[in-house]
Amino acid sequence: MSRSNWRRSYTPLVTILLVLGDVLTLGISFATAYWFRFYSGVVEVVKGIPPADQYIWAFPIVVMVFLYVFKSAHLYRKRQGFSLFSEIGKVIRAVSIGFFILMALNFLYRGDVPFSRAFVLIAWAFSIFFLSINRGISNQFDLWLRKRKKQGIKVLIIGTGTAAQRLIRGIENNPRLDYEVLGVVATESVYETQFTGKEVVGTLNDFSEIVQKRGAEMAILTVPNIDHQKIVHLMLQCEKNMVQFQLVPDMFEILTTQFNITHINGIPLLGLKEIPLVNLWHRFQKRTFDIFSSLFGLVVASPVFLFAALWIKFDSKGPLFYSQERCGEDGTTFNLYKFRTMKEDAEAETGPVWAAEDDPRRTKSGEVLRRLNWDELPQLWNVFKGDMSLVGPRPERPHFVNQFKEDVPRYMSRHLVRSGMTGWAQVNGLRGNTDIRQRIEYDLFYMENWSLIFDVKIVLLTILRGTLNAY
Repeated sequence: MSRSNWRRSYTPLVTILLVLGDVLTLGISFATAYWFRFYSGVVEVVKGIPPADQYIWAFPIVVMVFLYVFKSAHLYRKRQGFSLFSEIGKVIRAVSIGFFILMALNFLYRGDVPFSRAFVLIAWAFSIFFLSINRGISNQFDLWLRKRKKQGIKVLIIGTGTAAQRLIRGIENNPRLDYEVLGVVATESVYETQFTGKEVVGTLNDFSEIVQKRGAEMAILTVPNIDHQKIVHLMLQCEKNMVQFQLVPDMFEILTTQFNITHINGIPLLGLKEIPLVNLWHRFQKRTFDIFSSLFGLVVASPVFLFAALWIKFDSKGPLFYSQERCGEDGTTFNLYKFRTMKEDAEAETGPVWAAEDDPRRTKSGEVLRRLNWDELPQLWNVFKGDMSLVGPRPERPHFVNQFKEDVPRYMSRHLVRSGMTGWAQVNGLRGNTDIRQRIEYDLFYMENWSLIFDVKIVLLTILRGTLNAY
């Protein structure tokens, strides 16, 4: 089952429409301000009317400045418990900062015709007015979209106390919350079959079975004072099944610098901070980097493709490429491509096994291609298609994923992002048949500290350290 709801930062359609709406609204605001300043007759024109071309050519800069400021002000994040007055306050602050930057640029401008300062002030007022209207419209569209979809994040509530009762009512009374309560899990062996109108689906002893049977995507623990080991066990069970875990904290033990806190109906929910790639803007940056880098790589590596193809064909019988099923983002499978470096049906007798040093199944051409890492180059096509990223945790075969998720804590967390051709673990020598637990530590460090600069660093280190454990 796909767990894409785990990393949902904001409805992508609403975000895209909101950005396009802001650009259109800024255009309307500035056009209206230009007419009001120079043609309405309300404001006296003393120094003549400047050409409209000057303002039109400056508009792309205006858009870039405002979109950056709006993004920095978190105006494109998911809005739960939306308050229009709060949103308008954010718009006023963001617009004011944007115009402050524009005024600074205007001060540095040395054109023949300076921009009208009165125009800037009028445009500031119109921008606040029209952008606030745009936010109100997008708010109503978002609400309509959620009601029409009628399918939110599937949630299990753990506990049958007052906090659980308030939480359920808060979810039911707020249509903007993307939550659908599947049922309640009791913490005691004796319990009622119904709680606040929801079915009590079992106890903590049956938690793993309940999660799988009900298709839960999130579990919220409302009784934080239960045994610590039970909480850890619950978190690991959630991680194994790719279910988001949150809890209602003991207010005397909150460490706000370490956790992310949200509220529903006055009930605080405590969870681990989201990884950077939950953010839609960060995902856009990474995907853009992947598309251009993979396209560039395919063009530059085309002579290598031709050389490898000819050598493989003359060296041994079999296809040029080798396709293998791997587990990627959200645990979904895709076909990963490599140059064939082993004999045909190399695993016919052994089944899925790790490649080993001096592996007898390798062909002569394959030995060289693997040492140079050229066998991985066809994965640039996987990156371009969107199956993979240039940098990320290396994808594994379903056979090994099913094995590791039972034995290795937090193993499935690495599937919250796209798999990569290379990764932080690989450039530190953890390739192939190496300690899986240590590799997970490096993968999780990468996910929690992601940045575009970090990706570039890993790509450069891959080029410099490409032969580590490459057998």
